[in-house]
Amino acid sequence: MDDSLPIRYTQAYNLTDLGLSKDLFKPGNLGFESEKYISMKEAGELVIIDIGAGFAVTRKTMKAEHILVHPVNLIIAARAKAASGSNFIQIFDMKNEKKICQCEVKDEIDFWTWINPTTLGVVGTEAVHHLDAKSGTITKIFDRASQLTGSHIMGYAVSKNGTWAILHGIGAAEDKSIIGNMQLYSIEKSQQQILEGFCGAFSEVCVCDNPEFKNSLFSFVEKKKGQPNSTLRIMEIGTPNEGDAKFKQSASFSYPAEVSNDFPVVIHAVEKYGILFIITKFGYLFVYAMASGALLYRQKITATLIFRSVKNTKTDGCICVNRDGQLLAINVDEQNLIAYIMNKCTHLTDNVGIAFKMAQRYALPGAENLFMAQFNKFFGTGDYKSAARVAREAPGDTLRNNDTISKFKSVTAASGPPPILIYFSTLLETTTLNAVESLELVKPVLAQGKKNLVEDWIKKKKLTITDELAEVIKQVDPKLGLSCYLISDNPEQVVQGLVETQQYDKVQTYLAKSGKKVDFLSVIRNTTPRNPEAALGLAKWLYSQGPNMVSTEAVASIFMENNRIQETTAFLLEALKDNRPEEGHLQTKLFEINLRTAPQVAEAIFQMQKFTHYDREKIGKLCEGAGLYGRALEHLNSVDDIKRALLNVHAIPKEQMIAVFKRLEPDDALQSLDDLMRSNRQNVQRVAEVAIANHPRIDSANIIKLFEHYQCWDGLFFYLGHILPETEDEDCYFKYIQAATRLNKIAELEKVIKGTNHYDPVKVRDFLMETPMQDPRPLIYLCDIHGFVPELTRYLYKAKKNRFIEIYVLKFNNAAAPKVLGTLLDMD
Repeated sequence: MDDSLPIRYTQAYNLTDLGLSKDLFKPGNLGFESEKYISMKEAGELVIIDIGAGFAVTRKTMKAEHILVHPVNLIIAARAKAASGSNFIQIFDMKNEKKICQCEVKDEIDFWTWINPTTLGVVGTEAVHHLDAKSGTITKIFDRASQLTGSHIMGYAVSKNGTWAILHGIGAAEDKSIIGNMQLYSIEKSQQQILEGFCGAFSEVCVCDNPEFKNSLFSFVEKKKGQPNSTLRIMEIGTPNEGDAKFKQSASFSYPAEVSNDFPVVIHAVEKYGILFIITKFGYLFVYAMASGALLYRQKITATLIFRSVKNTKTDGCICVNRDGQLLAINVDEQNLIAYIMNKCTHLTDNVGIAFKMAQRYALPGAENLFMAQFNKFFGTGDYKSAARVAREAPGDTLRNNDTISKFKSVTAASGPPPILIYFSTLLETTTLNAVESLELVKPVLAQGKKNLVEDWIKKKKLTITDELAEVIKQVDPKLGLSCYLISDNPEQVVQGLVETQQYDKVQTYLAKSGKKVDFLSVIRNTTPRNPEAALGLAKWLYSQGPNMVSTEAVASIFMENNRIQETTAFLLEALKDNRPEEGHLQTKLFEINLRTAPQVAEAIFQMQKFTHYDREKIGKLCEGAGLYGRALEHLNSVDDIKRALLNVHAIPKEQMIAVFKRLEPDDALQSLDDLMRSNRQNVQRVAEVAIANHPRIDSANIIKLFEHYQCWDGLFFYLGHILPETEDEDCYFKYIQAATRLNKIAELEKVIKGTNHYDPVKVRDFLMETPMQDPRPLIYLCDIHGFVPELTRYLYKAKKNRFIEIYVLKFNNAAAPKVLGTLLDMD
């Protein structure tokens, strides 16, 4: 086949290759309702051919006389005549093996077809009916016109909007020539028009100067009685474009001389390109441009009758079947069409103009140079409005690109609005801006604070919504940006938009409705740098929906990659709250990042007492490095590590220090106390508190030696003062008396001397007498209690403390006066 031809027609398949007889390929037996399935009856069996499955054949025994397969699903309509003479139609779901519905048709059935996925068109000898394939309800639409009585029905169709129907058939004239009659019926108005001719087709095609408008058209080939010639008629049956009259077009329809008695059997509207395919009984293909009525191409494509065709939804062409079982695919070659019209259709008086208009209306390649020349002509003369119109009507991005926008930006008008504004306003009149134009217009409009204009354009679908445009809008209005991402159908960005506007509860609803899947980690990763709070909210929400919704470790890593310590902490606190052993490494990470950056937060987490499976040794050392020495002591196990940490007494709470000493062996504990004393004399209070808490685990004698070694009498006094109630050890009492004496704790000395007898009075007497004291009352009490009056008298006399002798005799113990006087006389 010539590579320059505007039409491609090839044999897609031959049904005889399936072992099927040519006798089966005829009207009434072969059903061909869509490009998915072919059905037929063969010797009591239903034969279904699945085209999409490599022409797989399914056979099923069925008594029905006629079968039609649904155009989309594996559902069949079966028709049979009952003994009463009525026709019964049953609808079966073959996949699920169940009957959907059944109805009775009392009219004799001449023809039937699926007019849409839910409705069967049933043509009886008396009337035309529509059968609801779900409920089985059958409705009469109109009575069959008398002109079609006895005609062989060739087809029945309904317009897309369901307001028009066409029934067409053929019959024999008195001279045995073939005549055609058509009944065009307005379902909406219940009115009809009888037409003489062959084959009719409804279509929605632009045939006006507004490429965005679709004209509702009806096309047929007219052949009136007594007239030798046929005429192609195209007429508008809907509301025309604003300001236009109803469209009408006609063109001569002539057959080759050798087949002057030929007639059309198939008419197919290729809406994408504004073209009609008309196929005749003798196998000729006629190709007409609908807007101009121009015959673009004619060629014999088969020697055998084509009796059924369906739309090819992928190409908008058609697939036909002939009596030989050939499936012929007929399609427009988009790359060749315009060039072919301009270069080969020389039989047309305005072939270039026709090609140019078609390229404008249907955005077809091949006329780029014509568009460029016209554009440059208008632009060069300053007619920016006309130049913009040419750009608007040029196919694809021939002129609607950055170069054109730059041209309009680079010039200024002597008067009136700026040329770039003229350009955009002209485009917006009838079309949608492409991605480049949308971005170029929206950016400055938003910069001027005119967001309402952008909202209006979006509402009217005047912008091509891309992710880039949505991002620009999102910077000004996050919710409007989110609506744009919904239009551009970017699930990750939609979810991110919902997150950033804190509509977490709508995420699952959106995904469920749209059937989309989204990489939540990617959303969190993209959101974190710009809106960490929203990213954290999403992460927490995902975790609340189930621990398997997102990897805890991966989320934490994303936050850490962005140095978001606070968000990492907040998320891990939520995700790790169940304290699972397998998440110990994440508990370690939680403590680690805060000990390195925010020790006070780490301390707060410790106080929660939620986590127990982290690496205690590692965290202990980090606590030490962070200055949390008390927490370090709780975690460290090595004695050397503990001893080192203990030296930071000033930063260790008393309770934590006491707790760690209780974990140490007595010898290690004693050594650590010694280290504390040696490192700083001011540690004496804490040493004493620890020693008290560990009594009697750490022997008191060793503690006493420790304090005495460092001459820490205050520490010794404090320590012994707390343990005396728990011991009767005379040495402890004596050491306490010694410490109290050295510290001049007179009241405490008196209390222990008078309140207990767990000491050696002679030893204490001798110590007190050997130790210079300003106030000898403790000694007086001791000597009075234990009968050392003579010794006391001699001591006070020699020490020249006669006043205390008087006090003793007069106030303490009058009965001791004789002994005191006797001792004094002996001394004299």
